Amino acid sequence: MLVDTGAMHSIFLPSGKDRSRKPDETTALVAANGTPIHSYCTKSLEISILGRNYVWKFTIADVRIPLLGADFLAQNGLLVDLGRKRLLNTGTCRSLPPAASPGAPTICTVTPHKYGNLLQEFPEVFKLELRQAAGTPPKHGIFHHITTTGSPTHVKF
Repeated sequence: MLVDTGAMHSIFLPSGKDRSRKPDETTALVAANGTPIHSYCTKSLEISILGRNYVWKFTIADVRIPLLGADFLAQNGLLVDLGRKRLLNTGTCRSLPPAASPGAPTICTVTPHKYGNLLQEFPEVFKLELRQAAGTPPKHGIFHHITTTGSPTHVKF
């Protein structure tokens, strides 16, 4: 599971049976880039962390990796220690140690993208209704032109 302190809800992957249901319109989940995430229901699931079993009500939604969100961390007194790359239980002071072997889970920080402030300044760029099919004119009516001279030194599409 991905520990995501920026996620308000803990989210788990849907089963085939869950996906056959109509998406739940009452739970509006949105990804970091602004796109909606289909959710289906909630389920109580048992997970084990730091030698303790927890039962938590997860939102079942279309995500690639299950998320352990701020709701779970706050309710269960778990802190993310970014300096030592571990989870810390505030009640027992036990911690999940950093990964010792390659491929084992680790805790790491996600550094902001160098264009993050620019994207936050213009969120309308990511509106679903403005997306276009390849080869069609943009629906937003904005065209960019870069005037150049001479032959291109490199072309990448």
